Amino acid sequence: MAKRSRRTSKPPESPEVSDVPEDEAEQPEWEYSTPIEPMLAPGEKILWHGQPDPSVNTGPAEFYLVPFSIILLLVGILWAITFTTAGWIFVIGGVYAVVGRFFWKAHRKRLTYYAITDRRIIRLAGRKGKAQPFSEIPDIKLRVRSSGNGTIRFSDRPAFTVVYQNSGMDWVSLFGNPDEIAFYDIPDAQEVHDLVLEQVYKTEEASAAQSGR
Repeated sequence: MAKRSRRTSKPPESPEVSDVPEDEAEQPEWEYSTPIEPMLAPGEKILWHGQPDPSVNTGPAEFYLVPFSIILLLVGILWAITFTTAGWIFVIGGVYAVVGRFFWKAHRKRLTYYAITDRRIIRLAGRKGKAQPFSEIPDIKLRVRSSGNGTIRFSDRPAFTVVYQNSGMDWVSLFGNPDEIAFYDIPDAQEVHDLVLEQVYKTEEASAAQSGR
């Protein structure tokens, strides 16, 4: 079971009986260092955990999304001028694509957690968790910015198939494509990438050793 820390109330400095009723006294609470801990299997250890940086708002998809968003908004405004309902729908969609998606993206990042354990990679987005053993990772793709912040994709699919992920319009990439685990906009991306590679190699060596017996 995952290791958890326990917080208890500070014992009274004098031997006198506390005036606080027993049922109202502070009760011990279990705390986790990361929300991913409850997902761990017995004996599984976390080697690294982190979150995407909510202050990073741009990515490769912006080359496509920015022109598309502006066109969508302009078309909506032109239609709205003619007092058509469809026009206002496009206006709302355009405003979201131009501005709103960045707020949604930052909000989702604050609810997203990543982890590397001694057995697998894990992503927790809100209440939805997804994990992948090292032996099932088909490929590892790294993109690092000059700041050291970067993204790691654990997939062999072309980048254009997931161009809308981590853009605030993530659902577009899910049409016809399976959901993949990726660590978006994490600090020290190169070090995290190397840690995953190390664990993948260890898994392959262990598997080869067992096969040779």
